[in-house]
Amino acid sequence: MFWSQIVFGVFLVIVLLGLAGFYAWRQILVLRRVGAGEAWGEEGIYLRRQAWRRLVGSALMVLLAVLLAGALLFLEGPVQQLADRVDIDPQAAEEPEQKALGNFYGYYWIAFLLLLLGLVVLAGFDLWAVRRFGLREMRRIQNDRRAMIARQSALLRQRREQQE
Repeated sequence: MFWSQIVFGVFLVIVLLGLAGFYAWRQILVLRRVGAGEAWGEEGIYLRRQAWRRLVGSALMVLLAVLLAGALLFLEGPVQQLADRVDIDPQAAEEPEQKALGNFYGYYWIAFLLLLLGLVVLAGFDLWAVRRFGLREMRRIQNDRRAMIARQSALLRQRREQQE
């Protein structure tokens, strides 16, 4: 394995752990601020659900970092040795231990990619929830504005009628 792969892999692990820790810390602060109080109403429910979704996303990022670190530390060396042996002797891949290693390596990366897919789907769901809440709040504000204008226009009509 080349040193550039190791450096890049370590960089990815550090970034994943750093982002996961930062976002988890921010969401814990949101959960503390919102609490279980009813004073926040619908917005509090939205913020609590969003915080829990993002905490799950942070946990998935930690799992991805652990899997990536495990691949760098424990899997890449033996798999690279197997690949080098197979280049020399193609029959080496047919040995039971080598076949098991190849299968484990494949399943390992499938699990990694499934976790990554789960993180992307969760982020998409979070984006959809933010959009849905934003549209709902915009409609509420527009309705409040219409009601306020209707009250003001009725008040102005009433004053005009009193002056006449």
